[in-house]
Amino acid sequence: MMEEKEEMEEKENLKEKLEKDWIPFFPHHFLAEVLVMYIMLGVILFLCVYFPAELGPRANPLSAPVGVKPEWYFLFLYAFLHYVPLYVGIFTPALGVIFLTILPFIDKNPERHPLKRPLATSVAILVIIAIIALSILGLYAE
Repeated sequence: MMEEKEEMEEKENLKEKLEKDWIPFFPHHFLAEVLVMYIMLGVILFLCVYFPAELGPRANPLSAPVGVKPEWYFLFLYAFLHYVPLYVGIFTPALGVIFLTILPFIDKNPERHPLKRPLATSVAILVIIAIIALSILGLYAE
């Protein structure tokens, strides 16, 4: 019985001590964090303005260096742009993506086997051949 009473007194003393030492998160801790954030922002801005990064000479967006080619997955578009007028080269790939997006809503054929869908299969094979051929042309284009 006595131990329980002592235990309860200890808990109450601890509770009172915690209530006395307790500081609310807002506004005390929050304002301290905001102050540190603004100080760090000021230091970073000072360093950026007075000690800018040296990245080399400024680039000229109107002239590309000789021999620059895109990555392999864009080579067919690079070659396509090389062989057709500018507007055709811009709008044709965009229309192709739009067509592929709406194709599942247009083609209502329930068959899934490629041999039972000769038109779709032949168009897909022609597109794959064209992409491979244009990629090879783009690889060796000057």
